[in-house]
Amino acid sequence: MKAFIAAHGQADNLGDSVLRRAMLDAFLDPQLERHILVGPGVSDYAAGLGLRGADHVYTSRSAWQRAAVRAGLTAPIAFVTNAGEVQLNGRRTKIAFADIPTALLVRARGGVPVQTGMAFRVPHGSFPWQIAIVSRLSKVATWRDLPSRDYAGTGEVTPDWAFALKASGKAAERDLLVVTMRGDRPEPTPAFLEAISLLSSRRGLRPVVINQVVRDRERSQMIADAVGAEFLSPWSGGPHNEFERVVRDIYARTEVVVSDRLHALVIGLTEGAAPVGATSGPSEKLDRTFAAAGIDDVSFDFRKLDADAIVDRANVIADRRDALTGAAATARDRLEELGRRVRSALVRS
Repeated sequence: MKAFIAAHGQADNLGDSVLRRAMLDAFLDPQLERHILVGPGVSDYAAGLGLRGADHVYTSRSAWQRAAVRAGLTAPIAFVTNAGEVQLNGRRTKIAFADIPTALLVRARGGVPVQTGMAFRVPHGSFPWQIAIVSRLSKVATWRDLPSRDYAGTGEVTPDWAFALKASGKAAERDLLVVTMRGDRPEPTPAFLEAISLLSSRRGLRPVVINQVVRDRERSQMIADAVGAEFLSPWSGGPHNEFERVVRDIYARTEVVVSDRLHALVIGLTEGAAPVGATSGPSEKLDRTFAAAGIDDVSFDFRKLDADAIVDRANVIADRRDALTGAAATARDRLEELGRRVRSALVRS
């Protein structure tokens, strides 16, 4: 069976390739021929997707969609919409309008539309009926958080795909506290910066700073300068697979990762680091995504807290590290079961 899979993402964001590589791995089967949309001009991003030599890779959405329609007219195929966060804007509406007739055709010809791991950035407001139709047409439809599922009114909830990837397996002494923060949010408060120093000192850890997203580099440098931490492996772009190895090697030595980047926290946790979700605003996105993985109370808004209060909140999370890594392993098991279910649905068709 031919499987047409959308897997495009942000070229400067390591988390985007990580979650989609995990999703693509669910479609690895000798009986499946993968046709993968990666998007235009994103060779560095595509390097992180775990593509195989037999894969058919598309940089044009229209070419990929036309190929899916041609194939769907002659035989049952799989048509897989993209995982990750959805913004309800004109571009996404246009994509949904194209996906509806394709999904209808695929179902009518005995194929399998699939939606896995989607979430709405803002799951409220005007009903997203175009996306909901595609979800209802899908034989497997999953969302990475409960509010998104409830907003669409269909499907089930499963963990974010990034939880599916196993640790790098590198055993090391956990002597680091990693900080990596978004560059498009207000600057960290003086209390937050003081808390990083206090938390590191009290736990006997060396504070370091990284950036998993290219556009966060300036913010990372500011934090490193402010707390006297080393800025490890500043990322200005390049193949995602190469930088992911660097990041995972760092997280394998990390006891605590402090971030408002969802996939910094998830990747850190899958490597055994306690995820402290510290945000300069509502932590709702982190809360609902971790809740879908069976993990609660790992994020908070630090803006109105003093340094000691931030340290106290972080310590409570860090002291649960063993339980949190166990929950992450359970989330991985759930995603492995989802992958088996998806492959079974495709191979039976």
